[in-house]
Amino acid sequence: MIYVRWTRQGSTVVGSLQQVQASGRADDPIKTDNMSFEGNISGTGISLTFRELGSIRNWTGTIDADLLTIEIPQPDGTIATDRLVPATPAEFNAEVESLRARLADDAAAAADQAAELLAAQQAADQEVAERQAAVSAAHALAVRYRDLAEIADSQANVLAGLEAAMVKYKQNVAATQLALDAETSYAQTPGADCYKVNELLYALNEGLYSVNEAQYSYGEADAKAVTFIADVKRAQQGLREAQANFDREASHNEEPPVAPKDVIGELQRVTKTLADVEAKQATTKASAAAYDKQAKDKVQVGTRISTACEQPIPTSS
Repeated sequence: MIYVRWTRQGSTVVGSLQQVQASGRADDPIKTDNMSFEGNISGTGISLTFRELGSIRNWTGTIDADLLTIEIPQPDGTIATDRLVPATPAEFNAEVESLRARLADDAAAAADQAAELLAAQQAADQEVAERQAAVSAAHALAVRYRDLAEIADSQANVLAGLEAAMVKYKQNVAATQLALDAETSYAQTPGADCYKVNELLYALNEGLYSVNEAQYSYGEADAKAVTFIADVKRAQQGLREAQANFDREASHNEEPPVAPKDVIGELQRVTKTLADVEAKQATTKASAAAYDKQAKDKVQVGTRISTACEQPIPTSS
């Protein structure tokens, strides 16, 4: 908006121009420029000259009754035309306030729109984040499910290892029994040679050494069973936590991503698998202790037989 005031003397005019426009700034939406000018009126034509800060600007226009039309050069080289009608300072001030109110309304509407756009963007970002979290949770659940299944599937090897150790134990204990039977039988032979009895005791001790080897093999198999049990329990806990996390993340999605459906069934199956290994471990541990005792007892008996053979026979005086 432009407000022009001048005094005229003949064809010469001297006055001031106040230009009010939107500044584009939220903190100060109105920009006001005040400029003085001098000009010339010739017929219906008018020219105005503005001198400020060493620069000169010329505006031209026409006067037709109460209408003043001004042509204003623009920075881009175009010409803008403003048409001015008579108004009092109060009317001009009212127009300025009206402009201020419109700018305030526009700013408020723009702020509301920006807030709505921001809220919509945040909602969209939240939806994407929730979807990504659900997908990640589904992937983690699938990985935990697979890990547990792979660990549980090694049960057969664990049980086979324990069973093989028991077979070796049983065979070696049986061998010590054979060695003890041979020593006992020979020692009871009239005129038995104690050197031969000691050789048979040596064979019995070799049998005990074989039992100790079986004990070592059993120890390795039992250690694998212990590791298996610990791994299964850890994998079970990991699967439970992954399921809980997936349920939590999936609850934020209208269409949750695909994930393993029979987690509970798999946990129950693996629990049975775990129980079978724990039971087998307890049984074999008791059997191993019994086999160890049997082998040591047989060696003790063989040692007593050898010692008795070496004792001189008492004679009467």
